[in-house]
Amino acid sequence: MAKTRLITRSGNQRVPFKYCSRDIDRHGNERFYLRLPGMPKYRMTSTYLDEAGSVTQAFAEEYHRVLAGDRGEKAVQISRLEPGSVRWLVETYYRSKAFQSQSPATQKDKKSVLNRYCSNVGELPFKKIRKSDIEASQMKRSGTPGAADKLVKYLKALFNWAISAELATFNPANGVTKIHKSPGFHTWSEAELARYRAAYPFGSMARLAMELMLNLGVRRSDLVKLGWRNLVADRIEFIPEKGSGKLCTVAQPACHRRAPRGAGRDHA
Repeated sequence: MAKTRLITRSGNQRVPFKYCSRDIDRHGNERFYLRLPGMPKYRMTSTYLDEAGSVTQAFAEEYHRVLAGDRGEKAVQISRLEPGSVRWLVETYYRSKAFQSQSPATQKDKKSVLNRYCSNVGELPFKKIRKSDIEASQMKRSGTPGAADKLVKYLKALFNWAISAELATFNPANGVTKIHKSPGFHTWSEAELARYRAAYPFGSMARLAMELMLNLGVRRSDLVKLGWRNLVADRIEFIPEKGSGKLCTVAQPACHRRAPRGAGRDHA
């Protein structure tokens, strides 16, 4: 662990980061710890202040990374957590077959959401969580309704697993309705497609991207990774980021056959 040099300008001022505290060891070195509810304390490794007395970008980035659940270390030991707490349930879920069988992207997203939830209620007994508590957490995040509904979705999955694992007898997230109301994305008309094609002819990256999205119907996260290496004879083959992890094959669209080979050589 690298020592952080004591910068006296920080004095005894309170660290302006929630859950973060400052400590000075007997050698005069400055140390910072992040103490999240229900979690073992974490020692920050980045320098707090620069020569001008400003919080370093590295410190801020590390703080938010750890707050989101990424400690850059081994998984939290279950034995160090309070049995029956929300954090204990979440960490047990992370080790389950149900969670481990999901894609890395899904696991990362769930950890980010559930770990932030645990930073507030991780020390509470999960068996006492009620529907009203879930709704309160949802409404607390109503400023970002999509994120609020995602929390409910992931908590519902967590407790459904807990029931199947005989750790819980009911799901407090059942019956919690969505607060994010959206009409969805506008679907382009034939006239709009014609205007776009007139503005971006074959050979342009913009045209290639649009035609691939229109003809392949794949997720954007998969589309941006497609390149010439995915072209096999008259097919396009790739492994979706989400799902079963099996090879996906689609017919090569006419637009791709007509596009100059120089367009989108590395990525679509």
